[in-house]
Amino acid sequence: MEKGIIKEIKIQDKTIKAEIKSSNRNYDVDIPLDVGDAIALKNKECLFTVIDNKVIDLVVDGHNLLARHTYPKKGGTHRHQKQSRSSGTNRGKVKREANYRDSASLQAQYAVAPYNFVPLTNTVIDCAPPVSMDRYWGDRFTGFIDIHIETLTPVYIGDTNNEQEERKAIESNQDKATNKFQNPDFFSPGGIPKIPGSNLRGMTRSLLEMVSFSQMEFVDNQRFFYRMVAEPRYRISNIYRQAMRDVKPGWLEKEGNEYVIYPASPDKAFRVKKHILVEKGLQINDFSSDLTIYFRDPGNENEVVTEFETEPNDLNIPGRVVAPGALSGSHWIVPENKADTALQFAPGALDDYRNDEQRAEEADLLKRIEDLEKAGKPGSVPCFFKEVDGKVVAFGHTRNFRMCYRHRVHDHLPAAHKPENRSEKYDMANVIFGKVGKFAGRVFFEDAWLIGNPTDSQMDETYLQILSSPKPTTFQHYLEQPDNKRDLKSWEDLPDRNDKGLLRGYKLYWHRKTPSESDKPNSWNAGTKPDKPHLHRKVKPIKTGTCFSGRIRFENLTRIELGALLFVLDLPGSLRHKIGMGKPLGLGSIKITPSLTISIREKTANGIPGRYQQLFWEGSWHLAEEKRDIQEFKDAFARFILKELGVAEADKATADDLWKQPRLQELSAMLDFDNTALDNWNEITRYMEIERRRGQKKENEFKERHVLPPPSRVRGSK
Repeated sequence: MEKGIIKEIKIQDKTIKAEIKSSNRNYDVDIPLDVGDAIALKNKECLFTVIDNKVIDLVVDGHNLLARHTYPKKGGTHRHQKQSRSSGTNRGKVKREANYRDSASLQAQYAVAPYNFVPLTNTVIDCAPPVSMDRYWGDRFTGFIDIHIETLTPVYIGDTNNEQEERKAIESNQDKATNKFQNPDFFSPGGIPKIPGSNLRGMTRSLLEMVSFSQMEFVDNQRFFYRMVAEPRYRISNIYRQAMRDVKPGWLEKEGNEYVIYPASPDKAFRVKKHILVEKGLQINDFSSDLTIYFRDPGNENEVVTEFETEPNDLNIPGRVVAPGALSGSHWIVPENKADTALQFAPGALDDYRNDEQRAEEADLLKRIEDLEKAGKPGSVPCFFKEVDGKVVAFGHTRNFRMCYRHRVHDHLPAAHKPENRSEKYDMANVIFGKVGKFAGRVFFEDAWLIGNPTDSQMDETYLQILSSPKPTTFQHYLEQPDNKRDLKSWEDLPDRNDKGLLRGYKLYWHRKTPSESDKPNSWNAGTKPDKPHLHRKVKPIKTGTCFSGRIRFENLTRIELGALLFVLDLPGSLRHKIGMGKPLGLGSIKITPSLTISIREKTANGIPGRYQQLFWEGSWHLAEEKRDIQEFKDAFARFILKELGVAEADKATADDLWKQPRLQELSAMLDFDNTALDNWNEITRYMEIERRRGQKKENEFKERHVLPPPSRVRGSK
């Protein structure tokens, strides 16, 4: 961050701007404050970050005036007020939100979910590049962290298949059996249950990214598909209809190794009512396109065909009837005559189509082409497509096919997190854990071994409830949203100046203590004989109260880097970790207790030789190890982060002070295991349902597109 002074406060067309004077130049930036609050900032010292000539962070007295979720509200704490080490909670906010859990009317205004999000930052704290690994550096730390793990709920991590089990799995897949082979065992190499080091590593890295203000690095840059576009009251419905205005019929073919589309002639999308086909004794299966009819151009506005024949007639247009699906009252007709010239696909269009995980297999046009080739009958299949500048940008099996949003996931990241702005920079997460293809990590996670008898530690074989969650296409959950639901931001929208439309942040699952008995409400257990076992996961979870022991080794970490690692392992108070499968159902809560051992590499001031400098010491092997207190390292890390954030008196801070920062308050709310004892907790952290019973009626809880409240509001005051 650069240092500067707020030289002037300007009011232009109801917009309040601050002029920042630095040693290099002056910057103007809009600030979301009332006039009185803004004027009070004049002549104050500040820290700020500039990307692409735009100020994205402005820190005054420890408060980032441009950070999301912290805009001042009447009656609340103003951002320009000085923050002491004992401050950090917005008392007004807690008071307004305290009754959320007990208020059915408040809950009805929001979505419920077993997950929530820790918000992203508008800034990433940079670090120095990692040191070379050819030696042990004297000013750095090498050693290990022993971790004791206790399960607070049942925990499940799937086992790998042995040779016989793998053969069964392959055979059941080939037979397309509905009851697929599933290995229910907990991860148990050598017959001993273990928590894989890779799981512990992933959990730790994710938390470390959050608390160290590192880049959100592992984000798929895909494009999602429009969904739920039938509600005209929402802006997204109008956007979809506009995007689909110029869709035309055509024929998808494969020429050599390339896919192309030949436009149909005439290039109109005709329709025929399903009941008319049925009345004529013509029944076609859902998603099929095997029936050819002959018809005249109806010439009406809706292009609805009412008269047709099933035998060739020179006066009529031959067309292929396309059945969209079971719920449609009309079928589409694609004229069989084709244009002479084929259209090529725009770059990425085919990849976008392949990436649609929610498309029914029967509606997959590329698979239909492949099936024709395998049958020795290469040919074409009817389709509908959208063309831009002579290239096919989207296509599907029906006129109202699933269209991609224009923008990709990375377009919804804050500028500081975008990969193109981080290629030559380092943050604490990647200097500790490494960067693929560039440099190795300096932490190594061993498997955590079960303590005790393996037989006594595992529950009986059963099935999990179906694991189904709103996908990222549920944009009202995954993106920052405005107050007016009719103006919901989707993946089609770029973020606005108020950061609405940005990714909400890191997705975490709430701790939940749900019953193990399958006949109780909110149970994670579907029982041993669910109605549709092929839709459930067969499991043998580890019991509550089971303990594991593991070790994390580290090399050449600075005091601050080691502090970051310990900060996320040694959680304060009632905060707990979560790991494994079934987290949204209530599985996976664990308590980690770490202890730190430092390897002595050089002779100490009191004469103890370093490792490898002497073989024996005081009658035994000389391991050159010493136990160290964890807190000093955690405090060093907290002081570093708070200083980078511009917090007053950061040099006197402790780890507890870092947890008082607004973002970490949201993380704290998500990790608090004491939430499980709160009234109504399992009800407000459950999945939403398409058919939720309300008295004698069933309600689609997704229909109103409710957004998720922030974690602190769901949890409320304790």
